[in-house]
Amino acid sequence: MMISKKKSSFKISCTSCALRFVCFPSSVSLLDLPQLDAIIEKDQIVSVDNSIFLQNDKPIHIYAVRSGVVKSTIRIRDGIEQITNFYLTGDIIGIENVGAQTYYDSAYAVQKTSVCSISMENLKFISKELQGLHEYLLHLAAKQLQVNQKNMLLLNQMNALERVAMFLLTLATRYKSKQLSDTQFYLPLSKADISNYLGITAETFSRTLSFLKKNKIITVKGRLIKIIDKHYLYHILDTTIK
Repeated sequence: MMISKKKSSFKISCTSCALRFVCFPSSVSLLDLPQLDAIIEKDQIVSVDNSIFLQNDKPIHIYAVRSGVVKSTIRIRDGIEQITNFYLTGDIIGIENVGAQTYYDSAYAVQKTSVCSISMENLKFISKELQGLHEYLLHLAAKQLQVNQKNMLLLNQMNALERVAMFLLTLATRYKSKQLSDTQFYLPLSKADISNYLGITAETFSRTLSFLKKNKIITVKGRLIKIIDKHYLYHILDTTIK
């Protein structure tokens, strides 16, 4: 694991961090944050392609992404890994591993990433002190497992166009939940990683984006995506992603 602490005498506390409303539920008040602040390790930098934790290792921490992007993978066989999820600024990583004997998956930094962490031991202690946090974490863990299972089931039943439409709409929803634009955003992963995540080839992913661009559903400029006709993407899926 290649996490290094940022060498800086200035550290942002949870109380003053702009992400506190994303990382913590409304049930955790500002008065409670100093307790959390005391046990959270901050300013940890993960270099590109380095691991935050590895599949089958003993779970020691959960993490919050302060900046950057993280992907989770499951080892299928030697040298082959399937991307199962990706995490953006403000997302919590590893919460579904609380109480497990080993990490279910591995987590890698897609770009230079900054994370905060809290040990499982401290998490167990503080959850007893802050009931609202305990309930929130249980909800978060259950939700993460449900999302992972739902995505895998849906992807297995979709063609390439449907998979890309679902990916773009899900990404838009996630950005909107962080009070960012849900119509114009950068793809958080490379085309190769997105293709791996969606279970299609990189060529198929590129052709699908070109199809949507040609039909004026989206515009594409490098990794910058602008959704012009969101209703058409929903129509492709014939459902509403919430």
